[in-house]
Amino acid sequence: MDPTVITALVGAFATITAAAIGALAYRAQGKNSVELEKELALLKKNSKITSADYGIRILSPTVRQAVSHAFSVNGILKELPEGLEIWTFVMLEQGKDIWYWPQERARIEGNAWYSQINYLDGDKGDTRQVLAYIVGKYGQTLIRYCKEVGQANAKHGALRWTGISQLTDDMVQVACVDVTLLHTEKNA
Repeated sequence: MDPTVITALVGAFATITAAAIGALAYRAQGKNSVELEKELALLKKNSKITSADYGIRILSPTVRQAVSHAFSVNGILKELPEGLEIWTFVMLEQGKDIWYWPQERARIEGNAWYSQINYLDGDKGDTRQVLAYIVGKYGQTLIRYCKEVGQANAKHGALRWTGISQLTDDMVQVACVDVTLLHTEKNA
C-alpha cells in the first residue's frame, strides 16, 4: 500500500479517536465517579436487549393460525423504554437470503400493543413468520428509508417493495409466530 495512504489512514484514525475521547471527557465534566459508573452500567444494560427484559409476546395470531394476506397482530409487554419502538415484520427466506419487510409500528396502550400486517405474500397453505422487534433509533431510520423507497417505487409504477437484508444492531427480535395463509390472492 502507498505510504501516503497509510499516513492518511493513521491520521484519520487518530482524529476519530481524539474526537471520541474529547466527547467522553465533555460528557464526564461535572460528574463524580458514582454518576459515571451508573451511566456506564445503563449503557451496558441497554446495549443488549432481550425479550425477557420487556416481556414482549405476540398473543394473536396464534401459532399456525390461518390468516388472510392482511391481518392484525397484538400482544403484551411489561415496559418499553423511551426512544424504543415495537415493529412487526414479515420474514421470508429466499434461497440463501433472508429478507425482512417492516409492516407497522405498534401502538402501545398500557401493557398491550397492537400492529398490522399489511401484506403477506404466498399461496394457500404456505407458512410464514410474523416477527415482533424492539427497534432503536438506527433501526427506525432504516425502516423509514425502506418505507420511503417502497412508496416511491409504488408511485412510479414499480410493483415490488424493497425488503431489508441486513438489520441494524438496535433491531432485536423479541417474538415470533408462524402463520398459515388461508387463501391465494388472485391479484398478486
